[in-house]
Amino acid sequence: MMCEFRALSCLRERPWQQELPAAYRSTVIAPARFDDQIDEMSGGSRVIGYDCEGTPCYCRYSYVLQLVHSDDDDDFYLAPGYVRHAWGWRLGSGEWLTCTREDHAPGDCSAARLRYAKTDSMPR
Repeated sequence: MMCEFRALSCLRERPWQQELPAAYRSTVIAPARFDDQIDEMSGGSRVIGYDCEGTPCYCRYSYVLQLVHSDDDDDFYLAPGYVRHAWGWRLGSGEWLTCTREDHAPGDCSAARLRYAKTDSMPR
């Protein structure tokens, strides 16, 4: 589907294909416009990409949970304790390819991994 008003410069500036496997690049619906939502109070952000008809075809969200840390039991500070990222791309078939990544607190031995799945709906 081609868009008359497709903003190619906007598509180049946005990393909407970040984490999208090369095998799926020709099968996803490319966004024509984006809507950014940031909630600084909750540490979250979300980007929704829409096709020419105004239907969501891409999404990305991030969430950062801040935890209180201490260097020497006298000084306390906030630092990321858990971070979750998720991406979703609508395929030509109508299914969604989703990818999630979770990062844990420094010192946690579990490595961040990308997890891919196909679903019937956009990630929330």
